[in-house]
Amino acid sequence: TFVLGKPKNVTRWINFYDPADVLSYLHQPVFGEVTDILMDAQGNLTNAHGHYFVTPVFYEHIATELARVIAA
Repeated sequence: TFVLGKPKNVTRWINFYDPADVLSYLHQPVFGEVTDILMDAQGNLTNAHGHYFVTPVFYEHIATELARVIAA
């Protein structure tokens, strides 16, 4: 399987994806070293792409990932 790889200047890549978002997809199979995080933001086909930003769980995930980076 061919994997594109992440850009050299990217040290940690986190992708949030939502199955309801038609523009969203798993990045790890395509780019390799990517952490894919499922976001079930309770959006629908018409609003899922931006709906992440109004859900507290999105920001909780961001805070968790930032804490991991800081601790490393």
